Amino acid sequence: MSSVNTASVREEIASVEQEIARLSDAGKVSDESRILFNTLLMIVNMLEMIFMERSTKKTSMFSILSKNLPSQLAMHGENPLLTA
Repeated sequence: MSSVNTASVREEIASVEQEIARLSDAGKVSDESRILFNTLLMIVNMLEMIFMERSTKKTSMFSILSKNLPSQLAMHGENPLLTA
């Protein structure tokens, strides 16, 4: 399995965000494009958080919580597939 330098990915995302902000401030990006870029960057940031953060430790407590979570949510009337 290949590995990715998470710092360089984060730096590249930050660089793109700064460039879009700079171009927007200079009036070179329309409002519609700015909204589209910001939305896409939000999705990229969420994907980066999901796939690049691997710091959750698997402990016995975590295991117990993850096994009981669906039943606990069902008791409260929550659908675990619809809640984030």
